[in-house]
Amino acid sequence: MRKDLFSLIEALREFNVRISMNTNGTLITKDIAKKLKDFGIRILTISLDGASKEVAESMRGKGSFKDNLVGIENACSQGLNVLISTTVTKCNFRDLRNITILGKKLGARQVRFNHVFYGGNAVCFIKDIWLSLDEENQGLRTVEELFKEFGQFVTGSYLQQLEIIKGLKERGVKKR
Repeated sequence: MRKDLFSLIEALREFNVRISMNTNGTLITKDIAKKLKDFGIRILTISLDGASKEVAESMRGKGSFKDNLVGIENACSQGLNVLISTTVTKCNFRDLRNITILGKKLGARQVRFNHVFYGGNAVCFIKDIWLSLDEENQGLRTVEELFKEFGQFVTGSYLQQLEIIKGLKERGVKKR
C-alpha cells in the first residue's frame, strides 16, 4: 500500500469528487477500513477470484485467499460499500454461485462478474484463463440464474452480454 495513500485521498477531496478504490483487499485492516470510510471512499471494489482457497489461490498465489477474505470482512464491518469483483476465467467459471453466496455472507453490497480484459497480466496467461465457447456459455447461464435469484446484487459485463444477446434474439438475428 502506498505510504501516501491518505494524503492522495485528502488532496482529491479538495476537488469535491466521489472517490472509489480498487484493491485485492489483502492489506485492509479494520483501522484502514475505518479510515477509508472516514475519508469518504464511496465504493471499495475488492477482487475475489474464488470462494475457496483452491480456486482463489490458483490465480493469486498461496496464502492470498485468507488475507483477501479478512480484508473484505474488515471493510464490510466498518460500513464501507464493498463491491466484490470477479473476472470470470477458466479457473473460476464453475465457482460463480459460490462466490455470490460468499459475497452475501460477507456483507458485500454487490458481486460483479466481468469478462477478461485482454491486457496487462492477462496477456501473459491468456491460454490458461480464456474460456472456451462452451465454458463462456456455461458462465453466462450461471450469471443469468444468479441474477434471477439475487437480483441487482449480481452485476457486471456478463449481464450486459446477456442483454445484448436478448436484444439480438428479439430483433430476429439468428446464429450462423
